[in-house]
Amino acid sequence: MDLTQVLLALGIPGVAIICWAVTHCIGEWLKARQAESELALKQDMVARGMSADEILRVLHAGNAPKSDGHVLASEHSATKEISELLAENGYSGEDVARILQACQGVPLSVLATIKPLIENGYAGDDIINALRACQPQESAPLRVLEPASWQAVTEVKK
Repeated sequence: MDLTQVLLALGIPGVAIICWAVTHCIGEWLKARQAESELALKQDMVARGMSADEILRVLHAGNAPKSDGHVLASEHSATKEISELLAENGYSGEDVARILQACQGVPLSVLATIKPLIENGYAGDDIINALRACQPQESAPLRVLEPASWQAVTEVKK
């Protein structure tokens, strides 16, 4: 029996079960990789001599939810990558927390552009100012057109 015959024999419920099993395994694998990454970041911060309070502040700043309550996976990984880069380059816990808070709600393309600033040792305030300058501008409220105070009269000629 080849694979197509097996899939035909299992039918739609069997294929659905296989798809669920594959996606479940991938999800668990991603969770394990995320836990490994967090552990490595924590070990690096401890090795740098950061206090427990600083470590907690960094971790909470990197996981703060956006205003709408949803964090995209790619945005989360970008924030995690930035926090690791900040720790590797010796930024203080306070700077890391402030920079990560400024990263919330910033487009992914902007997060990618601040990596060279971190790698070249720019001050935390400079990085925060760059993030604020790149945040999307809130659009001005649209003008509501109100009807004129006079009513136009139209006549229909026969």
